[in-house]
Parts: sequence; C-alpha cells; structure tokens
Amino acid sequence: MTQQEPEVVAGRYELAELVGQGGMGRVWRARDRQLFGREVAVKEILFPPGLEDEERARLLGRFAAEARAVALLNHPSVVTVHDVAEHRGSPVIVMEFLRGRSLAAALRADGPLPPARVAEIGVALLGALREAHAAGIVHRDLKPDNVLLTRDRVVLTDFGIAHLADATTRLSHSGAVVGTPHYMPPEQLEGKHPAPANDLWALGATLYHAVEGRPPFDADGLHALALAVFTRPHLPPARAGGLAPVLDALLAKDPGQRADADRAAALLAAATESLTAPQDPAPAAHPRRTGQSTQQRTGLRIAALAVALAVLGGGVLAWRLTGSGHGGGGNTGSTGSGLNAAPPPDGKAVKVVIGLDAPLTGALAATGQAVKDAADLAVKDANRTGAVPGVQFELRALDDRSQPADGRANATRLAEDGAVLGVVGPVNSSVAQSMLPSLDAAGLATVSPVATNGALTLGPDWAAGRATRQYGSFFRVCANDVEQGATAADHLVRTAKRPKVFLVDDGSAYGSGIVARFTAELDRIGGTAAGAEHVRAGDTDFTALVAKVRASGAQAVFFGGMYPDAGPLSRQLKQGGVDGPLMGGDGLYAPEFAQAAAPGDLTVSTTVPGSRMPGAKQFLAAFAKGGYTSDPEQYGAYAYDATTAIVRAVGAVAAAHGRALPADARAEVVRALAELSFDGVTGPVAFDQYGDLAQPTLGVLAVRNAAWAQESTVRLTR
Repeated sequence: MTQQEPEVVAGRYELAELVGQGGMGRVWRARDRQLFGREVAVKEILFPPGLEDEERARLLGRFAAEARAVALLNHPSVVTVHDVAEHRGSPVIVMEFLRGRSLAAALRADGPLPPARVAEIGVALLGALREAHAAGIVHRDLKPDNVLLTRDRVVLTDFGIAHLADATTRLSHSGAVVGTPHYMPPEQLEGKHPAPANDLWALGATLYHAVEGRPPFDADGLHALALAVFTRPHLPPARAGGLAPVLDALLAKDPGQRADADRAAALLAAATESLTAPQDPAPAAHPRRTGQSTQQRTGLRIAALAVALAVLGGGVLAWRLTGSGHGGGGNTGSTGSGLNAAPPPDGKAVKVVIGLDAPLTGALAATGQAVKDAADLAVKDANRTGAVPGVQFELRALDDRSQPADGRANATRLAEDGAVLGVVGPVNSSVAQSMLPSLDAAGLATVSPVATNGALTLGPDWAAGRATRQYGSFFRVCANDVEQGATAADHLVRTAKRPKVFLVDDGSAYGSGIVARFTAELDRIGGTAAGAEHVRAGDTDFTALVAKVRASGAQAVFFGGMYPDAGPLSRQLKQGGVDGPLMGGDGLYAPEFAQAAAPGDLTVSTTVPGSRMPGAKQFLAAFAKGGYTSDPEQYGAYAYDATTAIVRAVGAVAAAHGRALPADARAEVVRALAELSFDGVTGPVAFDQYGDLAQPTLGVLAVRNAAWAQESTVRLTR
C-alpha cells in the first residue's frame, strides 16, 4: 500500500493532524518545513457557500490585511501570528501552536474556576485587549472558546475571525447575528459600529461565565436573550467574591458608563488584592451582590436533602436529658436532625456537636484560628457552667482554607454528621455562598461571626429594595454590608452634627444601594439631602460636581462607590473650598484612600475591635487566661457570641420538649435561634426576620495622618 503524501499549505506547512473545527474554520497541527519542522497551528477559514468570486477576493484581501495587523501585536496573551496565506481559495492563518485547552473546555470539565484564578485570567485578557485596541483592532468575539489556557499563559485567539464573519454576513444578507450573543453587549446586538467597549463587555461576560459557571444572561432563543441583555440586569454573581465589582463595571449596558481599560485594570488589581487577603473579616473587604440561579440552588438543595434523608433513614430517637434548661420557640425550619443514637444511660450526658468552618491554614489562618479559639472557649464555658444540663458540647472544626470548594465539601461532612446541631462560620462570604445551600437544605442552623455580604440574608435584589430571606437557617452576629449607609447617616447627623449632606453615587448596584439606604436613614432621623449627583467609575475630573456641592451649602458628602474614585473626589472637594468630610461605606476602607484623602474623611466598618466593646472585657480576659495564642481583638468576640447563640438555642429546644432533644432537633434549633434574645459580649444578640442582628454595632473610622483610625461606634435599632 502506498503511503499518502501529507497535504502542504503555501508550499511549506505540512498538515499533520486536525485538532479542531467550527463554523468558521478548521485548525490543524502542522510542521513548518522551512524552519526545522517547527510545530505551528494552521487555521483554515471557511467562507460561507454561495459567495461570488469578486466578494471572495475582497474578503480575502480584507482578512489578510487584518491578520497581518494582528501579526504586529506583541503581547504574551495574544496568539503569535507567523504567516497569512491562501489555500484552496480560502485564507489560512499560521500561528504558534499552543498546547492547552480552551477556557470553555476547562469549564465543561471542571466547572467554575476560583475567583482568584479568574482574576488572573482577566488581567491577562485585558492586557491583550489593550495591545489590540492601541493598534486599532477590535476582537468582537471574545468568549471562553477563544481563550486558551496553557501551562503558563492565558492566550486570546481568533483575532480577525469575527471581522470576517461580519463581512460575510452583510454580503449574504443572512440576518444572522455576528459573534456569540451570550457575550455581546447591547450595542453590538443592535449592529452598531464596533468599538473597544464591545470587547470590554465580552471580557466581563467571559469572566462572569468563568467564575459562575454560566453566562450573565441566559434565555431560550435569540430574541429572548437579546431582550434580557437590553432590559434586565445580569444575574447576580454567587461565587465571584471580590471579583463582583469588576463584573458589574464591565457589564454596564451603556457603553458610556462601562468601565474602560484603565478602570477595569484598577478594579482587577483591587479584586486580586481582595482575593488574596482577608475579604470579609478585614474591614477593607467590599460588599458583594451574590445569589445563585434557581437551577443551582435546586440542585444543591436536592443533593443536601438526599444526604439528610439518608442520615435519618434508620429512625430518630429523642434524647432524654436531666436538669432544666431555657425556654424558646420560633417559626422557621427545614428538615430534621440526624440524631439517631439510642438514649444514653441515666446520668450520662448527651454529646451535641457544634461544627465550625473557618480558614485554619492559608492566608487567613490567623483570623480563622482566632475564630476557632473563641468558639472553643464558648464551648468550654458552656460545659463548665452546665449551660444545658445533660448535654456535653463538642466543637468540630474544619478548615476551608478560604476556598469555596473546600467549604462546600465541609458543608457535606457537617450535614452528614447526625450529632451536629449547629455550625459556627463561615468567615468569608464567598465560602458561605458555597456552603449555605447544602446546610440550609439539611436544616442545619448556621451562625456566622463575620460573613458580611448583605445578599446572604437579604437576597440578591437588596440594592433594588427587594429584600427576601436567602437561607432560612442562616444567621449572623455581625452587621452586614447593607447597614453601612444607615450607620454613616447616623454618624453624620447625630455625632458629627452635619445633617445637610450631598449624595453622590457611581451608578453601580453597590453604590446606588448604599446611597439609597443612607438616604432613607437620613430622612428618618431628620437630616436633609442637599443635592444628589451620579458619577462614572473611572472619572477623574469632578470640577462641575464640586461647584454643585459648594453651591448647595452641604456640610458633608456621602459617596457610594469605591476608593479609586473617592480619592480624587476628596482632594478636589477640599481644593474647591467644600468644608466638611467625605464619607462612604467600606468601599473606601483601603490604605490607598487614607493616603490620598483629606484628614477627617470617614468610612464604616461592619465589625468593632473587642477593646472598643464594654461587654467584651471579660471575654478578652478569659481568652488570655485560657492560654490561646491567637489574637481575638477583631473577631473573637463575634465568634464567641455565635457559638453561645447555638448553645442557647439547643438549651431552649431541650427545655421546650421536657428536657429532651426531639427527632427534628435541627429544625427546632433553627426556630429557637429565630426567637433568641440575650446580651452577648458584642452587645444584644437577637435576630430580625432575615437572620440579621436586630441591633447591629458598626465602627466609624476617620483618616488621621494618612491612615485610618477608629472614630466611634454606632448601634442601629430596627
């Protein structure tokens, strides 16, 4: 048999293997005969059928010119183009051959990527786009399929292919939409002239898909999808954590409001920093709008419910206790507990496990260890004092390393353990979002000491004024991000005696949401809005705004936005003669703002150091006496109260059932928590209808000597 000669393109590229094929072409692994057999990728562009020769020739010339322009780009995240040629009447582009897989393939195989990894991908892709846009090239079809992940690079491919598709579509009058609609901004769906802002939207949609596992808009059919893109906000991200402001800024519908490359770079830098440093426990963490799709929540709930039912399968016996306990009751709950042991012999204490999820190793290990030690002290105090007669509490601590995937696995383990009646944690909101669907489906009470994301209790639409309880078994003993606006209003009016405030927001969900909360509280306590104005993220010239603020006679400015924009605004307000502080939520709480802002500018923190709490002095003394080596100053008191809340809820359930733990003890503990009220070391502990503290305490910090200093504490009463 005669061996078939390999096909050769342009007299030098020997085709070796077909490695991919799509609607616009096919890709071959090939060898360059003129360069010592170097491996290259040869992409053969497939023209649509029915083109006239004149049309084909014009398109070929256009594509060759654009491909040669791409070949001049020099960036590690832009695929290197070696040559452009013609083969069998169609254009071919010869590129470096990269071994790896597309982002789309990675998502199909492994599911959503960690936010920190997605931020890395975003930085690389933004660099590629900046290089292209500087050369006058708009990609037009950035999507996961066109992002290649190699061992050490993130590479954007298929520059120019969308241009060719656009031209062939117009020539053939097919009416088809060029590009991939899930990643196209409204103006591209309208057929407007392509601009760099198109690519930035596509970047946001691609990063959203990478971190969430789904595109930001989804609907059946092109018409429904386009309608969603034009008229609805993108689905609230559930896993993005510190990446959420990047996604919000890139997915702004108005290209004039959308983040440009510089703003996107600043936001990605801030996201990278927040994802590799304390996110929620650190006051610098930014609030995030979170939420999962119905399909995701349903799938996780079904899986967790199956686990819970399997645990319950053998039948559950009530545990008879001795002694007396505390009263309680409630009105929420889910499935029963997994307590399936036989009643203990008379006089022998029943073991009840309190689970704990925290980062015990990794970048946040110091925070996690302080939370664990404080919870351990609370358990020891409960056992020492006989807080629930007949019950011996045990702490089971699991390490999540600040990783949502680890937290999700921990949630399954805790749900499967029938002796666990409550969970302390998580510490990070991103981890909480991964755990709570399973814990809630199992009816397992969860009390976080420091996860502050408002959506965890109020649902994804809180910024629009539509609060809905997200998880019926979740509570927290700290303030949430949403309450920063109310705290700021209270401080300016009642403490600083500056009731006339000018309102500014950056148009983001966070910025407008926190200003709305500030405005409502300002009106409630007798303050006055001197005026209101919107700015765009990334603006640097606030001359007109400063003039309006000065003319309004405002005594202070409240800003809903992030610190990169707040710094220039603060300086220009002072230079423009505006007397009074600029105040904002914890979007301002970063060292960079303190260094750039005017002295006296203010921000809000959702936690207060233990040394600032009168009720925490005894706790701090007991912590030191207990021999713990971690630092409880920032979060220890909150962890102690979270653990104590579960202990008291267990006691209330036992007392309500004749000194026994019933078959549905887990559900009963959830109901008892909803009705709980006691004076904790952080202050009054009682929960509202959403699972948040009824009287949260927040801290106000001021810029002093180019750094943040604790100014005061504020307790809100609902």
